Amino acid sequence: MSTQPLLQRTAKKRIALPVRVEPKVFFANERTFLSWLHFAVVLGGLAVGLLNFGDKVGRISAAMYTIIAYVDDQLLATGKISKAAILGKAGGVWATSSGYTLSQAEQDFVTKTAFTSPDSVQGTGITLNGFKFMTLRAGPDEVLGRKGERGVVIIPTTQAILVGEYDGTPAGDANVVVAKLADYLKSVGY
Repeated sequence: MSTQPLLQRTAKKRIALPVRVEPKVFFANERTFLSWLHFAVVLGGLAVGLLNFGDKVGRISAAMYTIIAYVDDQLLATGKISKAAILGKAGGVWATSSGYTLSQAEQDFVTKTAFTSPDSVQGTGITLNGFKFMTLRAGPDEVLGRKGERGVVIIPTTQAILVGEYDGTPAGDANVVVAKLADYLKSVGY
C-alpha cells in the first residue's frame, strides 16, 4: 500500500472558472452611459441653438457649452479619463470636470512653465488639484506624469491646454484619448 495522498496539490497549476456577471450590474452600467449620453445631447442641442439663433452673448455662451461638452463627451465619457480640464494658453480655466479645481499656482505652472522649461518640470514634478505627480516625460508637445495607479496627460493645442487625469487606466489608452481631442482642436483652430 502506498503512503502517497490520493489528491496532490500543485502550486503552479490554476483552474480557470467562468465569472458570472449579474444582469443588474450590466444594465446599471448601460443606464449610466445612457444618462451621460442624454446629458451630452441636451448640452450639444443647447449650444447649437445658441449658435444659430443667438446674439453675440449667445454665441459666446454656445462656444463655452461646446467646450464643456468636449470635456464631458470626448474625455470623461470614454471611461479612460477620470478628471479633465481645458485651460486657455493665455490663462484661465475654460472647462473642468465636476469637482476638479486647479489653484491659480497650478494653472500658472501648466500654462507658463510646463512647455517652456521642461527641465524645471522634470525636477519639480507636476501638482494638480493638490496631488503631486512624478514627471515621466516633459517636452514641447506633451507632459506626462504618474504616481502609483494615477497619472496625468497634458497636451497643448493652438489656443488651449488639455489636462486629463486617469486612475487605473493604462497610460497609453489615456494618452490616446487626450491626443485625439487635441488633434481635433488643432484642426479647427483651437
